[in-house]
Formats: sequence, C-alpha cells, structure tokens
Amino acid sequence: KREPLLKIVSKMAARGWLLVCMCVLLQYSVRSEEYQRTVLSAPEECTQTVEKGDAAHIVHEGYAVEEGGDRKIDGNPEKDGQPDPLKVMVGLGQVLEGMDTAMLGMCLGEEIEVIMPPEMAFDDPKKQFKNKPVATGTTVKYKIKVVKIDKGAGKKQLKQMTPGIVSEIMPYIILAGIGMVLAFVVYKALSDKPKKTRRIPKIKKSN
Repeated sequence: KREPLLKIVSKMAARGWLLVCMCVLLQYSVRSEEYQRTVLSAPEECTQTVEKGDAAHIVHEGYAVEEGGDRKIDGNPEKDGQPDPLKVMVGLGQVLEGMDTAMLGMCLGEEIEVIMPPEMAFDDPKKQFKNKPVATGTTVKYKIKVVKIDKGAGKKQLKQMTPGIVSEIMPYIILAGIGMVLAFVVYKALSDKPKKTRRIPKIKKSN
C-alpha cells in the first residue's frame, strides 16, 4: 500500500533532520558544560556593548590551567609603561573562540574572567596553530577588559564569513540528505514491485 510507505519515508526524512539538529546541539552543549564566564567588574552605567562586527580594544591576560597552578601564556605588550590594548574584530575568528564568545555583550569598561575548554581554545579544529603555548587538552583562562569599542568596524568582513558558518554544519546536512535519498529509493523499489494476485479457487456448485 502506498500510504504506509509514504508515511515511512516522511518519518525517515524527519528523523534525518532531527539527527542534524541533535548533532549540532550536542556539539555546543558539550562545550558549554566546561565553559564559564564570570564578571569581575562592571561600570555603573553601560553606555556601549560589544556586538558581532564591532572592533573591541581589550586588555587581556591568558593562563594555562595546570596542576601546579595557572601559568601565564598571553597578555598585552607594554607601551609607555601601560598595557597596549589589542584591537579585535569580534566574531571574525581573530582570537580564540572562547574569547570571541565571551566578549559578546560586554559593556565598555567591563572586566570578565572566562574559563574555556580545549576545543574553544588551542585545540580548536578550525584553527591551525603551528606553535601552541599549551599542551593538547589544556583548559585555559583569560581575563578580558574592554577599554574601547568601534561600532560596526568589521561588518563587511563579517558578511563575507557567513558561508564559513554554513560549512560547519554541512556534514550533518549531507548525512541527512543521504538518509532521505536512501529512504526514497526503498520507497520506489517497494512501490514499483508488481503485486501478487491471489487466485480464489472456484467453488463447484452441487446439483
């Protein structure tokens, strides 16, 4: 019968897309369990906030979280005896993913501490670090303070990066597509199969 087969195909397609969503959510939920963001200090009034595409000027310190204690691995160079702020185009992947994520929504003058799992730091598969300052599998901690915000300074570059975001979930989309194609092939094979007809034996009438 066609109707049950159509229902089977539609269910398989729905499950394929559900699998895509679950894989993407699982990828980010695992990260979020180890990711921690703490506000250390904040201005009394928030006049500006960091958004994707903004240029944030930050003072930062990075530490490797190790058994013997935190080891400093990153920081601002000094200029005239003061830290020289680093200019970061937020959302463009110029810094560690954990830093990029943490800066979103920060107020001008706010200082935070962020603890990020290895996959959001130096073990990020999207980045190719030639010389990592930490061993593989190391959790890192950063203190970040926003001292200046240039609104919309990187909007054009951000638009050019949109295809890259799609490419992250493309393998899951392809997997779901393959499942849908296979389901359709099975449906066609079953629906085109010639139906067997049962012969009803003739009943002889008695005189």
